[in-house]
Amino acid sequence: MRWIVKYDGEEIGSVLTNHSMSMEEICEMSGVELAITQEEYEHSPENGKYIPDDLDIVSEDL
Repeated sequence: MRWIVKYDGEEIGSVLTNHSMSMEEICEMSGVELAITQEEYEHSPENGKYIPDDLDIVSEDL
């Protein structure tokens, strides 16, 4: 699985998927920081945190 930022196409993380893991666990494992609230997102430093709507999640067959 790859995590790509929708607005600029930057790949920010890659991880082998385990379907019993939550989205938060996968993000933590791949080093992607998610914002809990819109306010937290708006006040994060540039290239800081993402909200799920910022990301395209792309599954890949290996």
